[in-house]
Amino acid sequence: MVRVKSRYLCCSLKLSLSSTFKSTPTITTSILYSNLSALLSTLYGPLITSSLLPSTQILLYDSRSDLLMIRCRLQDYQKVWAALTLLHQVNFPRKSENNNNVKAVVRVRGVCGSGRTARMKAMKQVSSGKGEFVRVQGLVEKTK
Repeated sequence: MVRVKSRYLCCSLKLSLSSTFKSTPTITTSILYSNLSALLSTLYGPLITSSLLPSTQILLYDSRSDLLMIRCRLQDYQKVWAALTLLHQVNFPRKSENNNNVKAVVRVRGVCGSGRTARMKAMKQVSSGKGEFVRVQGLVEKTK
C-alpha cells in the first residue's frame, strides 16, 4: 500500500468584526470547515469536492494569534490554497440577526511537508510580532 502524503498549510486569518455585533462571535474550526467546504464545492463541483473533503482537516485556529493550520493531501493542497485566497467572509449561524457573516482575509504563510515543520513555522509566525501593516479590502493585515 502507498502512504498518503499530506501537506500542512500555515495561514493567518484576520477577521473584521463590525459594530452590529453585541458580543464577539466565537469562530470554531467546524464553522471554518463548513465555509471552506462550501467554497470548494462552488469552485470545483461535487465530483472533485467529494475526493477533496475527506482528506482536508482544519487542525488549529487560534483567534488571539490569527493562526490557522490546515492539513490536506499532497495532490490537493493547491486547490485548497486557491479556495483560501477566495475566502473573503466567514458565515456562521445566527438566530436573531439578519447579518450572519464576518469579513475575513486569509494569507497562506507557508506550506510544510510534516507536522513537525508546520509546528515550527507556526511558532515562528506567532513569535514574530513585528512587520509593516498593509490595507487589504478594508482590513489591516500584518506582513513579513
